[in-house]
Amino acid sequence: GEEDGGASVEGGEENGGGRLLAERSSTELQDIEKEAQRDVARRRLGRRMEELIESEVQVILAIDRLCELLRGLAEDPALRLNMHEQHASVDAVTVAMALCEVHEMLRGQLASCVSDAASFAAVFGDVRTRQSLGEWHSQFEAVASRTSVMIHDRAGGRVVGDR
Repeated sequence: GEEDGGASVEGGEENGGGRLLAERSSTELQDIEKEAQRDVARRRLGRRMEELIESEVQVILAIDRLCELLRGLAEDPALRLNMHEQHASVDAVTVAMALCEVHEMLRGQLASCVSDAASFAAVFGDVRTRQSLGEWHSQFEAVASRTSVMIHDRAGGRVVGDR
């Protein structure tokens, strides 16, 4: 009887001490878990930002290609010959205006993506990411406005919406 009593008291103390230890280590575990989740979130965000920048580069290259194609079209003797026919010049203006609309839409969408990503970066305090996004964005804006001007010129000075 006494041995059993002694064992149960001893066991009780052990369990009591164990509970405190378990509570403390569970708090530490929660902290470690939270930090691990933050790391995963940071890495995922980093990858998504890299994808965003990569996509933005692709858009910039595509716009550069569009500029090349527009220049080629403008310098094509066939286009100049066909401009004498009224319907051909109307078609050219329509195409240029359609390109301009698509282009403006792309630029608007991209601008909102980049500002979202920059605000995400700010939350994590990653200044370098924010700066590189800003640099890409301004490069995109420069190419975009150059393209807009070019499309506008090709459309005979007409702006989208002028009919």
